[in-house]
Amino acid sequence: MMKRTIGIDLGVTSASRIAVAEGSTILSNKRVRSSPEALTRAIQGASAGESVDLVLESTAMAWFVAGVAADRAGVEHTLYRVSGRKAAALRAFYRAHTKTDRIDAPVLARMPLVDDALQAFTLPTASELALKRLVTYRSRLVHEATRTKGRIRSMLHWAAPGMIRGQGVSDGFVRLLKRWPDLRQLARAQVRSIAAEAGIELDRAREVRQSARDAVIFYQDRVDFDAYARAPATPSPSTRTASTSMRSRSRPTSTPSTC
Repeated sequence: MMKRTIGIDLGVTSASRIAVAEGSTILSNKRVRSSPEALTRAIQGASAGESVDLVLESTAMAWFVAGVAADRAGVEHTLYRVSGRKAAALRAFYRAHTKTDRIDAPVLARMPLVDDALQAFTLPTASELALKRLVTYRSRLVHEATRTKGRIRSMLHWAAPGMIRGQGVSDGFVRLLKRWPDLRQLARAQVRSIAAEAGIELDRAREVRQSARDAVIFYQDRVDFDAYARAPATPSPSTRTASTSMRSRSRPTSTPSTC
């Protein structure tokens, strides 16, 4: 007798489906509630007391919920997860040839027949899962910080020509704009204060202040400096921390910034 394969199509806000297959034959395809208790009982019943393979889709954390339910069911099992790339390819196929792009439970249950590259996985420990979530969160923060600095650079290229050097915006410059978001305030600031806040040399601080002064004189009433000062242009503390952490790990020594 062939080993049973259980495909689980976990519903997030709706009911789930659990399909059982032996080879290409679908033995059952049942609708179950998406609660942990209902999933656990359904996996127990679908296994019929045998060792089974469980195939899950890599959608958000749905695979983790189903994996824990299988573990709680006390059933001997091996977990398999369909990769995001393969899931996208399957959806494209279904979209082209059917009226839906959903990968349902029977399709997952038959996956071992058509995908010999399926790789088994084990559930992460609590600490491993926490680390994975933190790494993902940090990646989003770094991306957000990069985009925010890009907006700052684009704005200052025309609002204060010559103030930014090169293509990047340093953390020191972010601190500078946090303290003096209004260019008129920056134009009146002390050179030593600018240098200390941005972590730059005095000569560079003078250049920064002069760029602010030139911009204020040039634009006068053509630019609403109050509005730009109120705009949320600088990164939040969390994004600045993530960005700083990323660079501190890749740069062993610190040098004065050039803004």
